[in-house]
Amino acid sequence: MSPKSFSLRARLLVAMVAIALPVLGIILFNAYETRRLATRELPMALVLEETNRLLTLNLIAFGLVVLLIAGLIWFGGDVFVLRRIAALAEATHRIARGDFAARVGGQPAPRELTELANAFDQMAETLQAQQAERQRIEAELRQQNLYLDALQETALGLVSRLDTTELLTDILERAGALVGTSNGFIFLINAAETHMELRVAIGVQLDDTGVKIQKGDGLAGQVWETGAPVILEDYQKWAKRLAMRQYSILRAAVGIPLKSKDRIIGAIGLSYLDDEHHFDANAVQSLIRFAQLASVALDNALLYAAAQDELAERKRAESELYAAKEAAEAANRAKSTFLANMGHELRTPLNHIIGYSEIIQEDMEANGQTDLLADQEKIRASAQSLLVIVSDILDLAQLEMGALGVELSTFDLFTLVSDVTVVMQRAIAKRGNTLTTHCPPDLGTMCADWDKVRRSMINLLDNAAKFTERGTITLAVRAEAETVEFVVRDTGIGIPAEQLPRLFKEFTQADDSSTRKYGGTGLGLAITRHFCQLMGGAVMVTSQVGQGSTFTIRLPRQVRRP
Repeated sequence: MSPKSFSLRARLLVAMVAIALPVLGIILFNAYETRRLATRELPMALVLEETNRLLTLNLIAFGLVVLLIAGLIWFGGDVFVLRRIAALAEATHRIARGDFAARVGGQPAPRELTELANAFDQMAETLQAQQAERQRIEAELRQQNLYLDALQETALGLVSRLDTTELLTDILERAGALVGTSNGFIFLINAAETHMELRVAIGVQLDDTGVKIQKGDGLAGQVWETGAPVILEDYQKWAKRLAMRQYSILRAAVGIPLKSKDRIIGAIGLSYLDDEHHFDANAVQSLIRFAQLASVALDNALLYAAAQDELAERKRAESELYAAKEAAEAANRAKSTFLANMGHELRTPLNHIIGYSEIIQEDMEANGQTDLLADQEKIRASAQSLLVIVSDILDLAQLEMGALGVELSTFDLFTLVSDVTVVMQRAIAKRGNTLTTHCPPDLGTMCADWDKVRRSMINLLDNAAKFTERGTITLAVRAEAETVEFVVRDTGIGIPAEQLPRLFKEFTQADDSSTRKYGGTGLGLAITRHFCQLMGGAVMVTSQVGQGSTFTIRLPRQVRRP
């Protein structure tokens, strides 16, 4: 049996036998000496001397036995127990310091300690394997964290770039840095999706910027056609490679799609020039994730570029519109100046015609030439109508030029209404209409531009007479402490609701056919609105087709100069 297989009990038994033999020898020696002394007749003094000598020998033998026992105990403990325990302690300390290769080894020891040492070694092997696995996982996590940090930095850097060319260059350089290459390209599909154009490149393809390819041509064209990554172990052995001299040194290559939502907008390609490097699954996955971030940044840049183009186009259009507006305003000012000048030139002779026609009419009545009075009245009425039109055009021109002011004066409301009634009586009766007024004599006075208030009422009454036939036209005045209202109501044809918004625009009527049927320039209501606004008031209208219209002028009783 090998010493290594001795159990602790066997070793203790050997030690006990080794101790028992010397003790047995001492006992036998004492028995022998006692027998020898008993058979000899010796004097007492000699017997005592022999006895002392025997006792001394026993003591010496006992001491030697004790030393032998101590030696055996020391030797057994050192060899079979203490050394193995010391080895266990040393191995434990080494493992605690991170040395998982520490072992106790196969030193001679009792079987129990050997089993303990073997169990310790198995535990150490398990810890070493777990530590190796943990270190591998930690290394992978560190690598993943480094990749995520680089990806985040890349994403932030890309999103902040809005210039398309700079962004594409940055995307390509960062993608190359991820897989350790400085050769690559980015193709983008044109808006009509008829071809791809090489927008940026690094390495051997740097001089090919601007090259255009069709769907399915080369690496980028295949990415466009398939919509998926294309991985090549050796570009030179690929049947669909582009036959270009500078591409003859390419080896491993990969193409990754750039997408906007689900639409392919381009492709990013990278390659190695040696046979040692290849694009493994991890590298391809990293590039796919990177391409997703790059696509978002590219979308932002393209949207920004489109917005900039649209903004530039809008600014150009605004500039053109501003120039056209300036030209139109200049032409309008020239027109207004011309109309104002012509208005003065026309109004003076018309006033003469009206004045002379009235003198001639009075002479005819005095001389009894009644047969010519009707013709003379037509001449006067036509001249009066023409004067109203010319005055309206002159006022409109002055309003557009901002040259028409407010001449304030205090006047009696009843007197004003009476004057307007007299002036409009003939025009209203011409179409068989009846004019009714509601204006109490005690309404008092108001401070405003008398001429503009008068002309505003005349315009409303003339408009009512024009579109009413054999009906009733009512002029009512309501005066309060702060405001005065002039209401003109007719029983004419009325105005459709959809035509009310354009009623107060210059040179327009509610219905363009009305101009042909009823006449007029479409200036009266527009000028009335301008007059009311100049005096701080407003003009409103309500109407119902077939039942008539109601126009209301509301003015401050005390108009203030604007």
